[in-house]
Amino acid sequence: GSQALVEAERAGALPTILRELAGSGGSARASAMAHFARALPTLDDATISPARLEALGLWSPAARAAAEALQSRVAGAARYFPGRRLLLPGGAMAIGTLCTLNPETNQATVRVIGGGRPNELTFLWDALLLLNQRHLLPTTKSSDGTTILRLEDGLWADLSSPLMRAELSRVAVALEPVFACHISAALTANDDDALDRARAAAVCTMRSCLDVTSFARKGGDGRGRDRQRYAKDDVAKMAAHGEGHCRSCSSCFAPFLWSFADLLCIDPHYCTDAGARHQWLQFDTRPSMRSLSCDIYRDELAFQSGSTRGSRLAEPVEIAYAIPTDVDGDGQPSWQLFPRDTPLELGGRRVICAPLETTDVAMTPALAQSPTVSVS
Repeated sequence: GSQALVEAERAGALPTILRELAGSGGSARASAMAHFARALPTLDDATISPARLEALGLWSPAARAAAEALQSRVAGAARYFPGRRLLLPGGAMAIGTLCTLNPETNQATVRVIGGGRPNELTFLWDALLLLNQRHLLPTTKSSDGTTILRLEDGLWADLSSPLMRAELSRVAVALEPVFACHISAALTANDDDALDRARAAAVCTMRSCLDVTSFARKGGDGRGRDRQRYAKDDVAKMAAHGEGHCRSCSSCFAPFLWSFADLLCIDPHYCTDAGARHQWLQFDTRPSMRSLSCDIYRDELAFQSGSTRGSRLAEPVEIAYAIPTDVDGDGQPSWQLFPRDTPLELGGRRVICAPLETTDVAMTPALAQSPTVSVS
């Protein structure tokens, strides 16, 4: 199964095969299922590892070595440390650098970057974690025990379905050269900036494996439906040849980003703004903990308007959240993107923050702090 998929990808035939698999029946789908889909392995965040991808024939030894070196590089690395940039709660849409932490009072001081606010503010540590800690997506179990990711607008992803197995395997194949070349080179050079650029390139590569677009036309000047594209609730079918709005585009990409997050050593977030007008993703690169906005919908609008695809898929939050932006694609900077203070609900199910690991915080306790302005 894996070898047949690799050969189909190299021949450029895989996108067509995936569209056939997404069909409701017929000889083309039956042929694709018999050819390789049924034999493909289930891949998810619990089963994806460098060694397994090599054993399945999806990766080279060089890619495996680079991925294992990346995992060694971040093993035990803190997520919260002096100088870590954090999104700040309270509605100011500001970013700051972590200065001190007092666990006894559940308070942390943060030096605000720009904005004309007081230089240092005190925040509740729990509030900072709610806004900055990586997210876990809601799941349920099917009747046969399969894990189903539950997403926005009723969208769901069964990672064990033949089509989803094929799509995740395709993403793994596409990531192989990113690890073997770019991530390997960055690690050899001990260059965290290059390592972050390589992960950004990896996310763009993952996106290129999905044939999903938006309802918007001409960069947002109009709206329309391509009746040949899928626009219902199965993420696998949407990824094969679908279209949607910001919520469904984000929900379509989320299972792929979360499935490969541990391999890429990134922390994913599912975001909406305080007014729930827009949805997008975000990821933090370890060990630097730089935060990058990943906005599938806005990237598609930019691409339709002539920009290079990928310009909004790994955009530093210092840029993405800095000023009012053209979210709707109508040429008007309508409002400023910034994640809400607490995780959102997807289809009535709460996204939650992952619990802190024992090595996540590397701060000297601040038992005495200089006078600051307090923000609850």
